[in-house]
Amino acid sequence: MQALLREKYRGVKIDAVVAVEMAALDFAERFGDVLWPGAAIVFHSVPARSVAARTLGPRTVGVPVRYDFGATLELALRLRSDARRIVVVAGTTDFDRGLLRLARAALDGRSAGRPVEYLVDLPLADTLAAVRNLPSDAIVLYLAMFQDGAGARHVPRNVITQLAAASRAPVFGVFETYLRDGIAAGVIASFSVQGRRAGELVARVLNGERPGGLGAEAPVAPACIADWRQLERWGIDERLLPGGCEVRFKELAAWDRYRWQILGALAIILGQATLIGSLLVQRQRRQRAELAVERHRVELAHAGRLATMGELTASIAHEVNQPLGAILANVDAADMLLEAGDARPGEVRQILADIRKDDLRASEVIRRLRELLTRHEMTREPLDANETVSEVLRLLAAEARRRGVELVEAFDATLPQILGDRVHLQQVLLNLVVNGMDAMAKTSPHLRRVLVRTSLRPDGDVEFTVSDRGQGIDLEHLPKLFGSFYTTKERGMGLGLSIARSIVEAHGGRIWAEAGGEGGATFRFTLPAAPRPAPAEQAA
Repeated sequence: MQALLREKYRGVKIDAVVAVEMAALDFAERFGDVLWPGAAIVFHSVPARSVAARTLGPRTVGVPVRYDFGATLELALRLRSDARRIVVVAGTTDFDRGLLRLARAALDGRSAGRPVEYLVDLPLADTLAAVRNLPSDAIVLYLAMFQDGAGARHVPRNVITQLAAASRAPVFGVFETYLRDGIAAGVIASFSVQGRRAGELVARVLNGERPGGLGAEAPVAPACIADWRQLERWGIDERLLPGGCEVRFKELAAWDRYRWQILGALAIILGQATLIGSLLVQRQRRQRAELAVERHRVELAHAGRLATMGELTASIAHEVNQPLGAILANVDAADMLLEAGDARPGEVRQILADIRKDDLRASEVIRRLRELLTRHEMTREPLDANETVSEVLRLLAAEARRRGVELVEAFDATLPQILGDRVHLQQVLLNLVVNGMDAMAKTSPHLRRVLVRTSLRPDGDVEFTVSDRGQGIDLEHLPKLFGSFYTTKERGMGLGLSIARSIVEAHGGRIWAEAGGEGGATFRFTLPAAPRPAPAEQAA
């Protein structure tokens, strides 16, 4: 080795040599003057006891390490308090035996009466077989094995991998590099700390400080380090570790790994749940409010119909009295024929037919009035638009005659059906036509005419138009007409058009007013057409 290094570094100025472990330090101090004249020797990972037992050369400086086998054994017994047997595994090189001497000295008196067995001079296969047959209440302390009892060379890290896999008891050690490969825990001096401190010494030497003035530093203090995976494997409770013990390779639970993300997600979920709950409460409140509004609308519409019917009392009475009078006249005629003894069957049948016709006429008037005067919830059903309008005009015919107003129909015969409540829609028409007749109170009798038109709009909606020749509407009043309690009549309450608007909008339509082209006013409202039935329904 000396000859190889002399040839390798011939002609190269070496300022510092780093020696790792005792054997390297011995070699560097023995042959340093020949191989690297004047170079400083910086060591690390040399046991503090060995450093204290020797005299360092004038150019030697370094960082000793303290291998605390006694503290490691105490840690092992703390974690496995039920252990009844201690097994120490080591190799046969000088380094291996040096560690073994340190371990024997540290373990004396610390086994608490438990037997200590040393597996040293065996081939590796026999050592593995021995730990494979250990009872579960044992502990294994692995030192190092560069060479086994048969003289076979090994890498200590490879040995610990096989040893940990074969052993029936947890394995402990003092070297940091063993943590990844199988030991459960140990009181360990960090290699990274030793390397950093040795590097700092190299820098100081290269910056001109005399190695002799530096000497050996205080040893690197070991500390408790554990492998979480091995603790889990052997069922060792992590809480048994002393305070401040470092746990490596821990597989964090989702809570530990993503705590803030989980808290953030929970906060979002809580916020969403609160928002959804608030929205549900608001929805319930809105639904209750809508139901209350609908009830008020129905009651208000009913009140409006009663008020309108009150205005038409005289005409309605006249409309009912006409068929009743005709019935009475026909009864008198029949009675006269019977008294005269000239009751021919044909004449009697004609009189009975007239009585039946007038009775049906009176019954129809009363039926329409009952429907309009009865309060009921709004319903939706397919309706014939023209027929709906015609019923209103028939009901108002007598009132129109009384006022000298001509009711003119202009119906589109191709209209589709509409979907709505017949009584409520007839109330809208009734209100608009009566308003038109009211507006013509001062109009010349020959000009009094209300035109009621139905038509189909380009967008598919059905449009209803009511036009009169009255005094008209000022443009400034148009935006206010459909507001509550706004009226242009002397004795009006201002609710009729407001009710009409609420009914039309509840049916998905809209209503508006226009100034008439020839004087007077025009009111229009639209309603959506009813959906057409599917082909199968039509066939049925």
